[in-house]
Amino acid sequence: MASSYPVSSFSPPLQASGWGLLSQPEYPEGKAIKKGSYNLMMTRKILVVDDTRNVQVMLQEYLQSQSFEVLLAADGREALEAFHSQSPDLILLDVMMPNMDGFQFLSRLRAESDIPVIMITAKQQEVDIVHGFELGADDYITKPFRLRELLMRIRAVMRRVSLPEGETPNLTVGEITLNRDKHEVCLLYTSPSPRDRTRSRMPSSA
Repeated sequence: MASSYPVSSFSPPLQASGWGLLSQPEYPEGKAIKKGSYNLMMTRKILVVDDTRNVQVMLQEYLQSQSFEVLLAADGREALEAFHSQSPDLILLDVMMPNMDGFQFLSRLRAESDIPVIMITAKQQEVDIVHGFELGADDYITKPFRLRELLMRIRAVMRRVSLPEGETPNLTVGEITLNRDKHEVCLLYTSPSPRDRTRSRMPSSA
């Protein structure tokens, strides 16, 4: 009898020691790199929600260098307005902001949309990370972080939400399955047959 048991849960966020700003775009301008039906260089809108101006500018300049269109909002209320008027493809969301914080915004957002959201915040406690995922975040990165790592996470989330209908988000290698949505690794366990159990009880010959 085969069943699947969680082996460990992995947390996508990886804390880094610096911003790691890249000086050049990763791909030559105007050249698209495709994988399946997903175009990595298709122009996508990213809404950056953060009340710290230098973080806004840093993310805006870097993401624009990677061929993204960038929208800015300083709190949850501005983010809701931008979401309704500009229709972004992905949201980078801080937590600690005035007027409406990131958790409040995400709760409101999930009542009407499943747009991918990556939380970027200095709140590193496990309870905050779990709360973010429970509210519907697709990924959670703690500050400080590397910009190149953030770029990889953005592309990974966009690929995941762009999967053709019916395609599973799971990756299976042998008896190990990675659930990308639940961020969980499972091991397929097969119960031994009665014959195998009998053999295991037989004394070995001297």
